[in-house]
Amino acid sequence: MEHWNGFLVFAIGILVAKRFAEHSQSPISVALSPAKMEEIVRHRTILHIVGHHRGGTTILWDLLRRHSNISGLGLDGNSAKARFPWIEQVRHEGVFLQDVYPKFSLDHPTSFFVKRFLASNLGEWLPSSSWLEHSRGRLLEGIGSFALSSSTHLTEQHLLANHEDAGKLLRQWGALWNLSQPVLLEKSPSNARIVRLIHAMWKTLRTAEPAEGGMETEVEPQTKPRCEGGKATPECGRTGETKFVFMTRHPLAQALAMEAFTDDLSVYDLVLHWLAVQESFLQDMLYLPPGSVKVIELETLVAKPVETIRSLCSWLAINDITTSNEWNPWLNLLDTTPNGKYRQQYEHRMHEHVWMKEQHEMIVARLGDRVRNVSQYNLDSIL
Repeated sequence: MEHWNGFLVFAIGILVAKRFAEHSQSPISVALSPAKMEEIVRHRTILHIVGHHRGGTTILWDLLRRHSNISGLGLDGNSAKARFPWIEQVRHEGVFLQDVYPKFSLDHPTSFFVKRFLASNLGEWLPSSSWLEHSRGRLLEGIGSFALSSSTHLTEQHLLANHEDAGKLLRQWGALWNLSQPVLLEKSPSNARIVRLIHAMWKTLRTAEPAEGGMETEVEPQTKPRCEGGKATPECGRTGETKFVFMTRHPLAQALAMEAFTDDLSVYDLVLHWLAVQESFLQDMLYLPPGSVKVIELETLVAKPVETIRSLCSWLAINDITTSNEWNPWLNLLDTTPNGKYRQQYEHRMHEHVWMKEQHEMIVARLGDRVRNVSQYNLDSIL
């Protein structure tokens, strides 16, 4: 009977993959000359919101994209919307709107469900490999598992950290940005694993083409006019830079929120994945320029929205959005207790099921210290 259940899951997975296959079509691209690309990255801030899936990235993105000085990835015109009718389904995440760097099976290709079936049902006999990387029947790809694979941690040493691929990425996302804005916003939680690569790619466009022998020559900053009235524009003395906001959330709340997308993973599995994302990002921060990273806890954002957003706007050198007309509509939709329902669910499960209480004790014993080492969260207190 278990084998038949496995085949049923496999068949459903193939059907889901076909539905998502359209998300993997070639992205649109805008024509940009090398000089224009250099001008963009030298005089804009490229802001990436990264972190945990279901960790608050979309909440923050939904506010920032409303800012008068920020352009989020979006669609203008019927032709663009006809090409990407599913952009809302993927929450405008940049990872799905490009084909330069890998998606780690987050786009659910057919091969993902084939490999997940093989890992789950034949993992005991099939060795882990670059094509089928798994651990105890758990495929190390897709949402909730991808960060456990070392192959998804991409740095400045990766082959994609070059002028040509960086230009291709800018042309693809540039087709969806308003390039006249001083801040260009992209949001993909999974990019938390590749921040060093992304930073290195944009850096290659801020330098001259590689000189003979493979060495790169730094270009002197261009002279820019002074700002008038403090108005934030690309020409207003802004120096191009890459910045990252890392959104995090209590690991148990995030794990429970993820269950709707990961029916084959336990709470323990999901907390372990939370740690893989959190630990690797905090290590990667050490390789990024000082001041280029801001870590925001979802719990802090909803408890102190005004202070949190004002600090963020100051960090980005843009006007305070909390005083704009966009603030109240966003604030009225903000859930001030996003972890509440998950706390109730978790407490109820532990009360009803002994095995759930035992699993929680195992999570605390094995992972509690690691969580405290990389965050202010405590697994002893439920959410």
